[in-house]
Amino acid sequence: MALLGLGIVLIFQFRPDTDESNEDTSNQIEESTDRPSNEPESTSMLIQKPFIALDPESLADLRKKANQAVLDQASVDHTHDFQRNLFGKAAFLVDEANDSMDQKAFKAAQEGYEEALVTIEVLRESYLRAEEIGGLQSSIENLDTRLRSEAASSTETEAYQTVKSDLLEADTLLKNGEIQIALSRLGEIEAKLQSMIEQGEKQFQASLRAGLDALNSGDGDRAKELLVTAQALRPDDPFVAQQLNRAENINQVYAHFKEGRSYEDQGLYSMARVEYQKALDLDPDSVNINSRLQAINQALNQEIFESTARDGMAALAAGNGNSAVELLEKATALMPGDIQARNALKDARELQRRQRVDQLVATGKQELKNQAWLAARDAFEEALDYEPASQAAQDGFSHAQAQIEREAQLKVILLEAESFERNGELDKALIVLREGRQIADPLGAITKKIKFLEEILAEQSKPQQVRILSDNLTSIQIYQVGKFDPFHELNLELRPGKYTVVGSRLMYRDVRHTLWVEVGESPKPLEVICKEKL
Repeated sequence: MALLGLGIVLIFQFRPDTDESNEDTSNQIEESTDRPSNEPESTSMLIQKPFIALDPESLADLRKKANQAVLDQASVDHTHDFQRNLFGKAAFLVDEANDSMDQKAFKAAQEGYEEALVTIEVLRESYLRAEEIGGLQSSIENLDTRLRSEAASSTETEAYQTVKSDLLEADTLLKNGEIQIALSRLGEIEAKLQSMIEQGEKQFQASLRAGLDALNSGDGDRAKELLVTAQALRPDDPFVAQQLNRAENINQVYAHFKEGRSYEDQGLYSMARVEYQKALDLDPDSVNINSRLQAINQALNQEIFESTARDGMAALAAGNGNSAVELLEKATALMPGDIQARNALKDARELQRRQRVDQLVATGKQELKNQAWLAARDAFEEALDYEPASQAAQDGFSHAQAQIEREAQLKVILLEAESFERNGELDKALIVLREGRQIADPLGAITKKIKFLEEILAEQSKPQQVRILSDNLTSIQIYQVGKFDPFHELNLELRPGKYTVVGSRLMYRDVRHTLWVEVGESPKPLEVICKEKL
């Protein structure tokens, strides 16, 4: 930028001082103010004022300021389309102004830089309102989605088309930098959509209620007319679709229902049941039909109840809890008011519970023998759900839980030792493993690991030759080893393990490397050079 400013000053220093030269330059400036047709329109926030030409030094400062402002904004995250548009415009203006400076069209350059700075200022101000703008846009998007779901037919109205037109206008206002006016317009759009949703809800509820009234009275044609209106507002509403399906058959449903009532009044329950079932097949959700059919079934199923209850009580007497519960549940479902069957079902469930507890305790004990601690714990825990006071289940659960916790502790110990081992700290790994072996070592895994580490510990204590290359400009630090001034080549002896090597250089980004020194093998030379400037 300093070179750019110097270039501008030199341009002005070499401009002719004669009146004739000034006149030529003025003409050149006027001619160069014509902008390309593809330049973005200026924001309406720009205030037109008389042009006052700057002296060369001030113009150079203006150029530097405008270029820097665009450069600063290039690293900012422009989350909204209108912000990206404003930034693009500012960048375009600065590029055009720089070209004008190169062509000595100083008036056009000055105007371009000034307009770019105003545009950048508008962009900066937009950050303060970005959250509010984003909130309104998100709310409008959500309301539009709701409108299409809850009042779909409203999207075909002239009012909705007006809203869409207003939304496009608000977007244009944002792109032109008229933030406050756009916010006001977005607020109006939000209110309009909310009003349309509320109005659609009223229309939907009114059409649905009237349609249900017609459906319940058996007027299928009227019900369909009203429910179609409700469905137009909410095309995906499953309840409306369900009621429309009912309306298709409601006239035939009522014919079967009336026939069934006639047979029932005559005491012809089997024939009434046939007619009610036909009606129910056409309209499964009818409460009235279900109620009448239930009454008929109760009268006809007395014999089935007595047979099922008798078999259930026999199973109870034989000590078969599962069969007794299954049969007596069917019997009480047929005759919920029968006290004898309900009491028998209560006794059967108690028998079933005790038998289930015994079965779970037996399963848990077997799993303990198999050393399947988790399965044993689950079995005892389920037994305690059935009978919290069961001593056998309590003891089994405690034993299984203790074994699970011991294995978990051993697993942690092995993981900790493994971590030390990976970092080359075998002495620490051995300490952890020896402590773990004192807790338990059922499979001998810890003992084997101790022996293995002891065998390689001697080998790992031998240092290996390490060669580090640099550029004689980068300072090197090896964690847990030391710091080294810049060098071309450094030879060290390091014990096997993992080392972190960091290179640093003033005005350069630090570099970081991981150096692995293996047992009995020197690593390849490591190059540590800071190359990336800040």
